[in-house]
Amino acid sequence: MHDFIDGSTASLRATGVLRYFGAGFLGIWLIAWAIGEAVALAFLFFLVRSAAGSLVGISWPIPGNTQIAAGLVGYVFLFLIVWLSLWTVGGYAAINEFLRNLAGEDRVSVAQAGVELVRRAGPFSRARRFARSQIRRVRLRGYDNAVVIDTQSSCEVVTSYGTPAERQALANWLQRQLSLPHAGADPVAAPPGWTMTVEEGTACLNRMDPQSRRVGMLVTWLITALTALMWGGSLTSPGATASSSAIALALTLVMATWAAWVTWSRREWRVRQGELTAYSRFALWQWERTFKSARLEIVVSTDSDNDRRYELKVIDEQGKKTIASEIKDDIGIIDLGKWMAARTGFPLKK
Repeated sequence: MHDFIDGSTASLRATGVLRYFGAGFLGIWLIAWAIGEAVALAFLFFLVRSAAGSLVGISWPIPGNTQIAAGLVGYVFLFLIVWLSLWTVGGYAAINEFLRNLAGEDRVSVAQAGVELVRRAGPFSRARRFARSQIRRVRLRGYDNAVVIDTQSSCEVVTSYGTPAERQALANWLQRQLSLPHAGADPVAAPPGWTMTVEEGTACLNRMDPQSRRVGMLVTWLITALTALMWGGSLTSPGATASSSAIALALTLVMATWAAWVTWSRREWRVRQGELTAYSRFALWQWERTFKSARLEIVVSTDSDNDRRYELKVIDEQGKKTIASEIKDDIGIIDLGKWMAARTGFPLKK
């Protein structure tokens, strides 16, 4: 037994000299990140204080005598909120990677209920659990040799630490511990990463699950409401210009169009024996393209970054259409191709 495996637990740590170079670069970047975060938070605070003061008749100018036109205050506020959100998330990810380079560890425990994965980044740790019934396969991912778990809905990285031989040993150990069945195509259950509904013998596949759609609707309509408030403010503000009002109106219309698309559009594949239909709809308009006596084919290409791109296409005498595509990892496309071949009876060419 390998020394990093102890009973029902295995652990791999960050090793190698090169990780210190990565940590050094991230340390320098994090200094700049902290300065940017502090400056943006301070400016946001003074901007909100100044706006609140103007509402109650108190003059609280922004330090440095910075003057912002009344019609532009909303734009600056929205920009700072979006920028700070992205900047904070990026900083959190960089801090986590910095600590993992210095003292990272991935610990995997197998129990009757499933698998627990604990990722440690210095003094901090985060645990995730995968039910045994949801685990389809344990494997080494092709392009980076990371150990991954394929669940019913996604591909989850277990670890990229250790040597290739250690990761292969870890994958073999997990497979033995879990006693997983062969991960073949199950035409009854939805393919991994897809949501399926069955209507009169036709399986309708959609990549966006209902919860993600609801969240997308809420976020896009909320942003639309904010831009509409800015437009309304630019119309009533004495310092606003016609150009700022026009920009606010254009931004509101763009966001409303985006929100409407998220709310009322639908794209799915309708699958039944001997037939595959690409279906699209927006509000009252709908489009369909049906394939019969067709074949499925997995096409491999290389993009400008020299990354491999895998596409599953359906082809008949009238033409072809891409069903799905993935970059670098081909397992999801292969699984989907096998599922559709089993469900439609179309031949699959790899």
